[in-house]
Amino acid sequence: MAQKENRIINSWSFLAFAGEFGKVINRQHWTPSEGAPFETLSFRESKDTTKAKYVHFSKQLGELSNKELKDQMSDLQVVELKVDPEVLASRAEKGQQLETYKLCKKGQIDFGEEIDLF
Repeated sequence: MAQKENRIINSWSFLAFAGEFGKVINRQHWTPSEGAPFETLSFRESKDTTKAKYVHFSKQLGELSNKELKDQMSDLQVVELKVDPEVLASRAEKGQQLETYKLCKKGQIDFGEEIDLF
């Protein structure tokens, strides 16, 4: 089986990320190219959304309500993922968001299932 490259380039506890990047807002987004609404967290120090950091919920964690975020905040972490520049440019051209930050339980992040073809 092929060795999987570590895609995590940085991580913070949920509270440390909020302390560094500002107030957290749990909101629903809809991107026409994605075709369905999705929940995401935005962290921002001001009302300028161009400077916001968008954090997506990991598949293992699932979407959390505000109450669930408060109840679990000490068990959560935000990870920054390494992104292939070609993929980033391609998705940007299509108006798609690329998940560079994910919220997950401390010590758990799902990169998807690896398929062994040989």
